[in-house]
Amino acid sequence: MTSPYVSMATKAEETAESRGPNSIASIDNEAVGREREKDGGRDNNMVFRGGVIKSLLLLLRSRLTAESWKKQPTAKHALIWTLRQLKHPHLSPHINSFLPPLLMLVDDHESYHKTLGLSGLTHLISNTDPTELRWYGRADVIYEAIKSMLYMREEAIIHSLHSCLIILLPVIEGPPTTTVTMPTKPTRTDEVFRILLNNIDMESKITLRKAYVGYVGSYIDLLGIYTARHIKQFLRVVVECLEYPDYCGEETRMQTLKALMMLMKHIWPRVPCHKSEIIKILLKLVSDLCPQEDLIPSKPEILRQLELVSECLSTLQLCCDNMEDVYRSLQRDCGGHRGLQFCLETSLKNMECRQ
Repeated sequence: MTSPYVSMATKAEETAESRGPNSIASIDNEAVGREREKDGGRDNNMVFRGGVIKSLLLLLRSRLTAESWKKQPTAKHALIWTLRQLKHPHLSPHINSFLPPLLMLVDDHESYHKTLGLSGLTHLISNTDPTELRWYGRADVIYEAIKSMLYMREEAIIHSLHSCLIILLPVIEGPPTTTVTMPTKPTRTDEVFRILLNNIDMESKITLRKAYVGYVGSYIDLLGIYTARHIKQFLRVVVECLEYPDYCGEETRMQTLKALMMLMKHIWPRVPCHKSEIIKILLKLVSDLCPQEDLIPSKPEILRQLELVSECLSTLQLCCDNMEDVYRSLQRDCGGHRGLQFCLETSLKNMECRQ
């Protein structure tokens, strides 16, 4: 005998398909709505978790097979909507029902399906206990399924992919460490960060470079002190990103400066080896921002960048000895360049306040 939940969901799906592919999650809405009426108006979430979910997933799995899922345009949206109604700890019992169709979506050649699958995976990872994801190698399977997308040059995929990886990698590798007791082998986070830096270095489109740069700071946080493995490549990328404006509020430059500051805080023991290069990078940016020596432009985005440069110089001063003497010497050498004077003076004042 057919389950009343399956019959109810089947009828809802037929109604959704008759309305066209733009009807998102009609299967779930009608199934839950009818069940709620039947149960006298009980809370949607309780009804959803308590009765309809298993039958609904059984139906959706039958519609989302490798051979037929593209013939059922509403089914994938119903799956994602259903997934988003479940949060920790109610999602855990259904991981095996959601994971295969989500991996099928990210494996499709259409970018829309990839981003849809990635959004579902992000929700699943966020609402599942890390230990459960590590059981049977589920987290590893997800990583292997999505890592090839690191080489795709589409803005929507870049955002969806890195949002997913940033929460997946700590599940696989554990939280970052603040101390190093012995040398360790490069991890998957190292691999992703290296590819990300390569993509930024080779990218010529401003919009894509801006999308990449927005995630650099998050990976530095994940790697912690092990970011030191990538410092040479990172500084080369910093030079590239600061050299040209993005003409879109200067987000690329500001995100790059924030990432540089974060890097110095995480790998402070190694910073003295690179202090000359970092100073040169920062002062060159100030010179580019203030081409007229006797004038500081009044544009808000330029003033914000100058403040970030000052914060970077203050952070560098915390990481290295005798930087106050270096900055005062630079003040004398830069003459009347107001932009350079402003940044160096602000940095010195910040340090005086901290003392």
